[in-house]
Amino acid sequence: MGLGLVPHPELTEQIDRIAEPPLAPNGQGATPGQRTPENPDEVLDFVTLDQAAAMVNRSKRTLERYKTKGTLPVPAVEGGGGRADRWNWKTMGPWLEKEFGIKLPTTFPANHRT
Repeated sequence: MGLGLVPHPELTEQIDRIAEPPLAPNGQGATPGQRTPENPDEVLDFVTLDQAAAMVNRSKRTLERYKTKGTLPVPAVEGGGGRADRWNWKTMGPWLEKEFGIKLPTTFPANHRT
């Protein structure tokens, strides 16, 4: 015998929003290395702050200071709830090269596809 409880519509909508994966810049849920629907040849190449810092031999904290100053590019996917922000490598890579003077690959090595 059920209690006859009916979920509140606003609560159901909030739960659905929380359960959805973060959206990529193209509006689609995506993971690193996933191809975009608009351009199958373009690969979404996301990196965390920790991964980006390792590419230029700096600490994550160093890049966090740039983020606090507002000079770091804006993340492509906002983190939250224990998840890290993610940056598009096409934006982050050139910024790191300019800021630290280190030549970097055009595709993030961990996400490279042959």
